[in-house]
Amino acid sequence: MIEPSEPLAASEPAASPGPGARLKGQRERRGLAIAAVADALHVAPRLIVALEADDFAAFDAPVYARGFLRKYAAYLELPVEEVLSGYEARARDAADPTLIPALNVAPTRRPLPDLPLVPLAAAAVLLLAGAGGYWWWSARARQAPAPAVVAATPERAAPAAAE
Repeated sequence: MIEPSEPLAASEPAASPGPGARLKGQRERRGLAIAAVADALHVAPRLIVALEADDFAAFDAPVYARGFLRKYAAYLELPVEEVLSGYEARARDAADPTLIPALNVAPTRRPLPDLPLVPLAAAAVLLLAGAGGYWWWSARARQAPAPAVVAATPERAAPAAAE
């Protein structure tokens, strides 16, 4: 049997607070509401909440998280490089993000929209009738006019009969 020589120590040191706690503390010291900060930075309030909670997975990519942290720290007049170094320390421990989410289901086909068939059929019939009428009218107009028939008059017929 193996006896441990030392008691088991915690395998991980206590995680240092991330930049979110510092941002939240400074915002609260200034008496700013989340909505006011979001309006000033032109971002959604949910992103401010995510930054303060160190929930960087709420951003599409790490570059966006860094950009928003930089903007938020500058707005609160905190040293930007210190805030970003806190983010980098936490980001080193996190797994690399995947850009394409894994899906275990096949894509579903969207149904075609319900189209009213009666108005479409009526429009098709009217279109065909109009096209047929135009074709018939243009075919008749293209025909050469019939030669004019000159009626025989007695003056024209008389000289031939007199001789």
